[in-house]
Amino acid sequence: FGNRVTTTSLIAPHDSLAVRLEAEVETLLENPFAYAALPAAQEARWLEDALGAEPRLLDFLVHRSDSVPDLRGVAGAPVPPLRDARAGVVAAMQETMAWAAATFRYETGATDVHAPLETFLGKGAGVCQDFAHLLVAAARDLGIPARYVVGYLDPGYAGEEEAEPAEAATHAWAE
Repeated sequence: FGNRVTTTSLIAPHDSLAVRLEAEVETLLENPFAYAALPAAQEARWLEDALGAEPRLLDFLVHRSDSVPDLRGVAGAPVPPLRDARAGVVAAMQETMAWAAATFRYETGATDVHAPLETFLGKGAGVCQDFAHLLVAAARDLGIPARYVVGYLDPGYAGEEEAEPAEAATHAWAE
């Protein structure tokens, strides 16, 4: 999907591994969230134009896998809410996220890293990667391009409301 990927392999047994990463993020706006939202009635046309101008973005709309299946084709799967044509993309995804939170439990150990989304749907429980895959699949079913993102939670970035700092851990979300 156009991302640069660096890999390494460790053949010999080891007790620990430290990975250090330095990155620079560029945005086109001083505040990337300071944009005027389109009226919901204009979003479909804008999206169609954007996909036509940059066809590789279609991967974020049509690609399917065991992790991101077409939910309508998964037998017995709970069905996410349908998109109200009058509501915008943000409203549709907020409704989908609320549905996911009400329908599934966050439960450590319910799935493993290689479990297909069907396992999460069947158990009704999983972890962040399962919720992220579900939201990507639901967004694509609604005609909204989406992708799976994985990274690390920074233990030094605990919010004031947290009683104790979080441990460093991988995390997944939908974009």
